[in-house]
Amino acid sequence: MVSIELAREHLKADGDDDDLITQYIASATSVCEGYCNRKFYADSTAKDVDYALALAELEAAKQVRDDALDATDDCDVQNVINNTWISARGACMARLNGVVIDDTIAAAILLVTGRLYRVRQDVAAGQGVAAVQVPEGAKRILEPYLWIGDLGGAS
Repeated sequence: MVSIELAREHLKADGDDDDLITQYIASATSVCEGYCNRKFYADSTAKDVDYALALAELEAAKQVRDDALDATDDCDVQNVINNTWISARGACMARLNGVVIDDTIAAAILLVTGRLYRVRQDVAAGQGVAAVQVPEGAKRILEPYLWIGDLGGAS
């Protein structure tokens, strides 16, 4: 996806920080995926393979949900079952709506990588855990790739 060589050039860093930069690239990719609500793929083959797997996982999760709901009348248990389904569905939908990384997405990943490399204390509280702030430039770059989907967790 984003090579260590490209990241090193972007950061104007030497080879001494390769392990750290590799970690930052992985983290930056994850941050950008989370922001877009999509999985990023290196090529269309990887995307196509994961699409088939995600579709199968979605169907299996739906069947598990339906079976579990049929087995209980307890509203609290049904809420837990539905919340588990919504979480599993969201993860599958991010993969089903995945996108192959292009130069634009790579630029956003490099911006976040640079932010992580240069400003190592810049975090924001997000649901009880520290979350990396997506730089404004990266947000602007990623806007065309945002996927909202249906927010209702429909079946």
